[in-house]
Amino acid sequence: MLAAWAGTLRLGGFLVVRFLKGAALSVLAGDLVQGALLLVGMNSLRALLLYWGWLILGDAVPGGIRGWAGFGVVLVGIPLSYGVSWAVTGGSGLHFGTGALVSLLSVLLIRGLAAPLKGVLDRGLVMGLVVLSIQWLDLCPSLTPLRFGGGELSMAVKGMASAMGEEGLFDWIGLLGFGLSLAGALSGAAILMGKVLQERQFRLIRSQERMLAQMREEGRRARVFRELQQLVHDLRRPLTVITGLGDVMLAESPSDSRLELLMEAADGMDRMIQEILSGEAVRAVTVREVVDLCLSQISPMPYRDRVVESLSPEVLGLYIRANLMRLSRALVNLIDNGARWGGEVVLVCRRVSGGVEFVVRDRGPGFCGGSFGTGLTFVEDTADSLGGFLEIRSPEDGGCEAALFVPEAREGESG
Repeated sequence: MLAAWAGTLRLGGFLVVRFLKGAALSVLAGDLVQGALLLVGMNSLRALLLYWGWLILGDAVPGGIRGWAGFGVVLVGIPLSYGVSWAVTGGSGLHFGTGALVSLLSVLLIRGLAAPLKGVLDRGLVMGLVVLSIQWLDLCPSLTPLRFGGGELSMAVKGMASAMGEEGLFDWIGLLGFGLSLAGALSGAAILMGKVLQERQFRLIRSQERMLAQMREEGRRARVFRELQQLVHDLRRPLTVITGLGDVMLAESPSDSRLELLMEAADGMDRMIQEILSGEAVRAVTVREVVDLCLSQISPMPYRDRVVESLSPEVLGLYIRANLMRLSRALVNLIDNGARWGGEVVLVCRRVSGGVEFVVRDRGPGFCGGSFGTGLTFVEDTADSLGGFLEIRSPEDGGCEAALFVPEAREGESG
């Protein structure tokens, strides 16, 4: 931007001078007006390139244009560039008068107000129209005492307008151009900001729709879980009958291995029912038991082939204090959430200080993609009830991972 600005310092002026010479020879205001219009366009382009270039440099400073360092770069750099223009042009450089100062302040203001605009061209369009509106004021002879239009070419244009008796015409041209350009800048900013606000509204609506969908899904799962608990609770009655009859039959035939197998199965079912009905039903189980039960539950799922296990025999043999049914369901929820994004899902079990960490890793946006997914509340509640915790991480190589820590069983609890 600044290089392009420097390149315009020696260009364009000779065309304005050509129109001025034509006006002097013909004594016609038309040639003078054409030269004035060319001068406004040329100065507007120069100012836009200059301001925009220094704004980019200011944004590149740590803290950006909103910080003191970036703001200072802009405030010092732009006036300094006006001074440099005098050296480049041999004493006929740009004039840093009231118009330039107002343009600078306006650009800084627009830069702050137009910050929500995404596109560089959108912000450039608004800034360009604002700069153009200020440049029109340099044509007004009545504003010259206020240091508007103090440059060499601007003063020449206004001097010839005075000689022709056209000061009023140029005042009207300058003020009309200022009003139309400023109205265009405000209208353009309003349209572009309206577009941004509309996009934000759409994103908010989509976010609310996702939240409602998650709430409906959570409600459905909660209802299914309550119904499951009621069903499991009803199973205790026939199980009690089976256990009672088994005890009587085992007392009559204590050496019957089939009855012993029946009673072991009944005891196992009773433990499963207790774990489903109560989160406080915690016992020592191996990591292998948790993983096997989890994998058996996802075996019919369409994403099963995308689930990869990274498990070591040493970790699988460790004992942890857990509610087997709830912990396995928590892992299923994590795998289900990771699989929703497509791609491979990795299940890792590793020993850490004080316990075991179950890690579910995916390669998509995963849990950090704007939503933690359904069922995560249940996972967090399960971790809390076991004295553990759930941690969501963003690996450096992309994707996302959820780590569920469960304390290791105390000595004497295993077996």
